[in-house]
Amino acid sequence: MKNNIQKEIQERRKHAERLKKIALKLFEQLKSENVSFSDAERIISLLSASVKTERDDRII
Repeated sequence: MKNNIQKEIQERRKHAERLKKIALKLFEQLKSENVSFSDAERIISLLSASVKTERDDRII
């Protein structure tokens, strides 16, 4: 039981680290494109909406 919990914690940490790396890459890409903060927020909102739409389409 304890091993399962430790394994899950380790998997979640690895997943979180992977997401951080992806987020950093996206941030660096936006920075290299000289995107303003307000435009970056708008891009993130559009990305979020696209992901939600894709998820909803897969559910249906």
